[in-house]
Amino acid sequence: MKVKFKDRTFRVEKYEYGNGGVALVLENVNKEPDDYIKATINVPSANLSEEQVLIKTWAENEGLLEVLEAAGVVSVENRAFELKDSYEEAALCRLLV
Repeated sequence: MKVKFKDRTFRVEKYEYGNGGVALVLENVNKEPDDYIKATINVPSANLSEEQVLIKTWAENEGLLEVLEAAGVVSVENRAFELKDSYEEAALCRLLV
């Protein structure tokens, strides 16, 4: 699946974190070196189901959640999921792909 974000086109790729959680990475379709975006974060203590992911919504990822939601990659369950030991919040989402 492809999405457009920050004037570039990316392919959404699914990987797996070491603990078995789902990792979503956006890879530039033009194969430009080092042009990728880590959409998810790995928080083992969050106890997510196999269908859930935490989308990073701050810094360089600002606006990415809305793009992934509009493309049908995820559906939002909680836009303000609090991360332990952090001042940030992530979006708890159900993976649709």
